[in-house]
Amino acid sequence: MFENYFSKHLKEGEEAILIVRRYNLTFAPHLILSLVIVFSAFFFLYPLFRLGRWGVFIFIMLIFFGLLYFFRQSVIYFLNALVITKQRLIDFDQKGLFNRVVSETTYDKIQDVSFKINGFMPTLFNYGDLEIQTAGTQANLEIKSIANPKKIQDVIIRLQTEIVKQPQDLTAKDLVDLVTRIKEGLGEEKFKELMERSSGQTRKKSK
Repeated sequence: MFENYFSKHLKEGEEAILIVRRYNLTFAPHLILSLVIVFSAFFFLYPLFRLGRWGVFIFIMLIFFGLLYFFRQSVIYFLNALVITKQRLIDFDQKGLFNRVVSETTYDKIQDVSFKINGFMPTLFNYGDLEIQTAGTQANLEIKSIANPKKIQDVIIRLQTEIVKQPQDLTAKDLVDLVTRIKEGLGEEKFKELMERSSGQTRKKSK
């Protein structure tokens, strides 16, 4: 179900090579807390029901909040992911049920890929944070608490080496986008001057 969610954000012909999520051990505290809330309702079942309607209401609310907390943390866990394709990296940062930030970068914009493992538990179970530094105005990507971050670092660097060095055929749309970016960077007047110079040189060569 969640894989289909990520595939909807991919471009035509783009496929996910790898979907990286937080290490499953980091989900355990949320699971335990939700179970504690639900089981506490049954643990205090008798004294709560002795309170009458208010006791029943508290019993139902404890179960409701326990299940709601579990559902919320499950959504955050599964939708918080780094999607690796041959064209780009897409970071889905799910901060809540209705709060999401999606960032992406292409391999030619990646300047550095680093990871850090800090603490006893992360060192013992080999999970840590991955940081991807990008060029220009693009925001850096940071994916926290992923399993075997060294392996993910190697995958990204390998893809970057293969894709950036590989010559790519530009489509008509790519050429239009390239000309548009050049025009925006130079400005309207300088772009016209450049086009006039290039057309003048073309006429000279044709003569």
